[in-house]
Amino acid sequence: RHFIASLMDDVHYTEHTVTVAVAPNLHFSYRWHVVEERGFFFAMPWKQKDMHLNEAQWAPNVHQGMALRISGVSNEEDYTRPPDYLKESELIELMDKHGIGTDA
Repeated sequence: RHFIASLMDDVHYTEHTVTVAVAPNLHFSYRWHVVEERGFFFAMPWKQKDMHLNEAQWAPNVHQGMALRISGVSNEEDYTRPPDYLKESELIELMDKHGIGTDA
């Protein structure tokens, strides 16, 4: 896939940013991307996640100086979780795969 992707066209996208001043010292920004040409994404779709593109289905219709109404405020908190423990057979399989350890 990597070789095929190297023969394909580049990905073309446009990045847009809207910054809203809610108070003199309080600004919020929203960034989104519009992909015009998917290029090598057809061969390597996982690369799109690596590029952290925020593809919007529709662009907000805003212009500079426009007054916006705050319709809601929310705050979400989450934590990362460690992976599950490996079973002994999974550990041995991974050690064999990566050439770690000795045959005993």
